[in-house]
Amino acid sequence: MTTPPLARGYLDDLRSVAAERLGSQRADELVADIGEHLEAAVADGRSVEDVIQRLGSPADIVAAEQPAPAAPPSTAPAARLRAQEIIALVLLLGGIIVFVIGWVVGVVLLWTSDRWSTRDKLIGTFLWPGGLGPLLIVGGFATSGSSEIQSCAGSTCTTVTETTGPPGWVGLVVVAVLVVVPVLTTIHLARSARVPRTA
Repeated sequence: MTTPPLARGYLDDLRSVAAERLGSQRADELVADIGEHLEAAVADGRSVEDVIQRLGSPADIVAAEQPAPAAPPSTAPAARLRAQEIIALVLLLGGIIVFVIGWVVGVVLLWTSDRWSTRDKLIGTFLWPGGLGPLLIVGGFATSGSSEIQSCAGSTCTTVTETTGPPGWVGLVVVAVLVVVPVLTTIHLARSARVPRTA
């Protein structure tokens, strides 16, 4: 069957637009499909003009073949911290300073909350166990001290100062770790708890 000039022009326009937007291979496939549809419609007695009008412009056909644009990223507002998360953060940071067993209660609240992932819960549990509590226990041993020993021989007395404990910089490093790690962990958990989570 001979393709009417109007149909040939329509298919040529379709091929040109489709090749530019979809590539030559997909353009050939699309033109073949639309060409068969046109031939079948004309064979059934319908006019070429009517079929083309119903199909729409070549640009419309190609646009329908293009993938839909990706959905924009979610802009859901940050979730507010609930009382459970706030209390958990305070107790985890306060450690044994808060009612002796405060840190243990904080860990329980941490693991029973749905605001934190398993990774977050492991971080909150093991960095740093006891929160700031160990600072009170270890801090005194980590700092250096001094003692004076006086010895006398006859009327002459001498005083010797002895330094005890590790060097001063070691104590400062230990104290810094015992403070910085729990604080950074608390900040991380606070931020994670505010991220909206899907079920």
